[in-house]
Amino acid sequence: MKERVATYFDALERLSTDELDRSTKNLVLREKKNLACVIAHLAEIAKRKVHLECGYKNLFEYCVRRLNLSEGSVYRRIQVAKVCRDFPQVLVHLGAGRVSLTVASLLAPHLREDTVEKLLCDCAGMTRREVEEYIVLLNPKPTFVPSIRKRPTCVPETAQDRGAQTPAPGESRAPRPLLEPASPEVYNFRFSAQRAFKEKLERFAEVVGVERPQKHLERILEKALEIALEKKDPARSRERRLKKEARRSSEANSHRPGDVAEKTADNRPVGYANGRSERSRYISASVREEVVARAGYQCEYRSLGGTRCMQRTGLQVDHKGLFSNGGTHEKENLRVLCGRHNRFCAEKVLGTQFVEAKIALRKGNSALSRD
Repeated sequence: MKERVATYFDALERLSTDELDRSTKNLVLREKKNLACVIAHLAEIAKRKVHLECGYKNLFEYCVRRLNLSEGSVYRRIQVAKVCRDFPQVLVHLGAGRVSLTVASLLAPHLREDTVEKLLCDCAGMTRREVEEYIVLLNPKPTFVPSIRKRPTCVPETAQDRGAQTPAPGESRAPRPLLEPASPEVYNFRFSAQRAFKEKLERFAEVVGVERPQKHLERILEKALEIALEKKDPARSRERRLKKEARRSSEANSHRPGDVAEKTADNRPVGYANGRSERSRYISASVREEVVARAGYQCEYRSLGGTRCMQRTGLQVDHKGLFSNGGTHEKENLRVLCGRHNRFCAEKVLGTQFVEAKIALRKGNSALSRD
């Protein structure tokens, strides 16, 4: 391999300046055409959900792990892939080298049927900064209003105060925690923490199903506080107890003396509809916990090539043998899947239209219950 590279460089050294320039331009144009073809492939992969079938939790991970693409370029490729079916002109301009991948991705959210040609032609040959300025002309952003504010009055420090705040020799002063209002309803937080805190934060994000924790710190901490208050707040404990007592009283009044509620195999009451009993979809917490632990707290989907999905958030317990076809709640019939692979497997068996109709029906019922 090293000899081949050395030979290639020897061949380049023998080229004239003009030949080297023309050869480089031709290679770049070929690279642009290949890039347009790759993005078209990604659009078809997304349409068929090939990334899920191959065992990857999303298209981004497929591109990074399966195709070994750089993470920085994957986001832009996917952005263009999302719009290239509706606006194939993007791939034409990209393949011809009129616009770069960066420019195409910046324009992607702004493309419309009546403006796509104008946007692509106007931005041909532009740099990223020029395109950003062009987009701002289309969608102006609010500007800051100049203002002059009085500086807060500082309380004079005593010599003792100054001495107490002076760090010891060779010791750096740690940044002070910050809590200040950014607006009437929003506050800015800033603090430092040990590595153990970071690891706990990331693990909690996995447990509650939040991806990319560094970009969703507020959501993660909100969930953590909510869980802690739910367990420790005496006011909430009293509210739960009152609800339980009211529900038990209601259930006791609804059953006639001598009635015995029918039970399922896991000791849960069978659901009732129109006066007749039905099988319950309820899976006991102990069985659910054991199945998820058996899976190593990770999606169990594997592709035909053996690639296992690495998703550890939003895990769902699924029936290998469909519950609607008589599948049981026995642990041997249960598996752990992430939400995307659960839906993907259901669509493979039941069909996409059937699954989408069920999801729409469930969302409609949820909306009615909230109303």
